[in-house]
Amino acid sequence: MGGVEAEMLILDSVEYNNGTVDVCMRNTGSRPVVIDTEYKNGVIVATEIGLILEVGETTCFTLQGTDYSAGDECRLVTEEGTSIVFEVKE
Repeated sequence: MGGVEAEMLILDSVEYNNGTVDVCMRNTGSRPVVIDTEYKNGVIVATEIGLILEVGETTCFTLQGTDYSAGDECRLVTEEGTSIVFEVKE
């Protein structure tokens, strides 16, 4: 009987620049992961993003929300419900 495969993501970097946020994430799990939803301070900013992070790869992308500020909380949620939460820093 097989076990449940957990999604495993590592946040490699976050860069804040004039209201936008660039993120690099690495998929260390054993299956592709799909980023589905972006939250800014608990409010949905984007849904059905569909960004695929392939196994073993690092993917860099710009968050879809705008007017980010230092101190904002970002949450990225996968299609399977895994959350990555981080704070924007200057």
